[in-house]
Amino acid sequence: MRPAAAAAGFTMMLISRLILGISIGGVWATSVSAAARLVPARIVHTASSVVFGAIAVGSVVSVPSSSLIATHTNWRTTFLAAAAVAVIAALIQALVLPKIPTADRVTMAHFRPLLRSVPANVILAVVFLVVFAQFSAYTFVVPYLQDVTGLAAGLASGLLLGYGALTIVGNFGGGALLGRSIRGTVIAALVFGVGGLLALSAGGTVTASVCVGLALWGLAWGNAPVALQHWLYAYGQDRFSTEAVNATFTAVVQVAVASGSLLSGVAVNAAGVRSAGNRRERGRLRPRSRIHGPVRAPRDGAGDARRGQPRRGPGRRPGLTSTVG
Repeated sequence: MRPAAAAAGFTMMLISRLILGISIGGVWATSVSAAARLVPARIVHTASSVVFGAIAVGSVVSVPSSSLIATHTNWRTTFLAAAAVAVIAALIQALVLPKIPTADRVTMAHFRPLLRSVPANVILAVVFLVVFAQFSAYTFVVPYLQDVTGLAAGLASGLLLGYGALTIVGNFGGGALLGRSIRGTVIAALVFGVGGLLALSAGGTVTASVCVGLALWGLAWGNAPVALQHWLYAYGQDRFSTEAVNATFTAVVQVAVASGSLLSGVAVNAAGVRSAGNRRERGRLRPRSRIHGPVRAPRDGAGDARRGQPRRGPGRRPGLTSTVG
């Protein structure tokens, strides 16, 4: 965070983000396995839930607090504040947590059995698809709420705060359910997530439908990381290196985050958000969004002339402008 606060240009900012990404990957790769070493085997799922719950709480708190700091100061101060929090966390870890030696020295040989296992690869494929879908949708949820649903910025922020709170509920609720059935918990997370996204898509202009969709989605996503990682951990704990399992899980998650965010941007830039945009274009509501996709110009240019605007040249039509930076 400190290099980001001192960044004088885009290159330094990009390098800072790269360093931050490496550190986040390290946390994801080691946090659950470290927590599992601190508790008896029968409550590993609870320890995993606590770790992911802390991540969820941090995500909910950090966004509004960083926005508040940036509003009253500037973005450099926001990065410095985040760096200070990271230093405090490192000091607490050094002073409070016991030293946890690794069970074995991880080499590429530890990854081969995992990567050759068909059941493990099926689990990893599910992990990839779930995380890919999550960040494909979440990347554009703010412009969707504002431009498609037509919510004011304050109301959209309030709904996202509620979404974040429900991820915490889903996290701890899912952690409790894992002790009963891992497969049932994973299926419940998938069903809730699909149901929430379908409600958002089908009822994009209906605020009640959007609220229900966000609620189901928040509960599902709060549960999903805990359930999926514990699913892989439970299957591989007696078959593979724990460190290899967590590192592979983290790698798959990070690739899914990056590819989901990137490809969703490409898709929105090319086609726009269709669920409610098409209904607006049919005349039920006037289009207000900048993310609905291209709007065809009248073939004869008469529409522009009636508005007192110059005729467009043949073949020209406005493109898409994304509301996401």
